[in-house]
Amino acid sequence: MIRERHLSGLIGAGIAAFVALGVSPALTSTGEDAQWKQMGQLCGYVESVAPIKKVIRRANGKSETLLYAHPFRATRVVLYKAGSPKPVCCDATEKMAEAVTDRNGHFSFAHYASGRYWLVIHLKSGDVNLPVEADLYDKRFCDAPNTERIIFADATPTAKLEVRII
Repeated sequence: MIRERHLSGLIGAGIAAFVALGVSPALTSTGEDAQWKQMGQLCGYVESVAPIKKVIRRANGKSETLLYAHPFRATRVVLYKAGSPKPVCCDATEKMAEAVTDRNGHFSFAHYASGRYWLVIHLKSGDVNLPVEADLYDKRFCDAPNTERIIFADATPTAKLEVRII
C-alpha cells in the first residue's frame, strides 16, 4: 500500500509539531565546518519538496485540490561514518551500508553506534551529502508511529531535514 500523507491537513489543522533543519551543502575537500544535524535514528523518508496534487470533484460540482507526499522511489542512500574531525565527505573506507528507498521513499539503517555520519543520496540530478548526528540504534524509535524523519533532497539552495513529532 502506498503511504499517503495529506500535507494540507497537517499544515491547515496544525496537528503536527516539527523541527525544520537546513543542511549545509556537500563538503568534499574544503575542510569547512559542516552543520551537523540531529536526526536521532538513521531511518526515514526521502521526498521531493514539490507535492503531488490531486483534484477531486465532489457530487455537488465543487472541486478540492489535495496535496500528497512525493517520494523518491528506488533511490540509493549510502551511509558513511564521519572518519575525521574535519567535515570531509566521503572516504570509501568509511562506507558502512547502503539502502534503496521503497515505493514510499522509506530507507532504514540498523546496528550502528551513536555518532556523526554522512548520508549520501544519489539522485538523477546529482548526489546530496547530508551531515547528520545519530543516537544509538533502537528499532523502537525507528518504527515509532508518531515520529517521521523526512529528507527533502531537492530543496534549494540546500537539502532540508525535518523531524516531525505528530
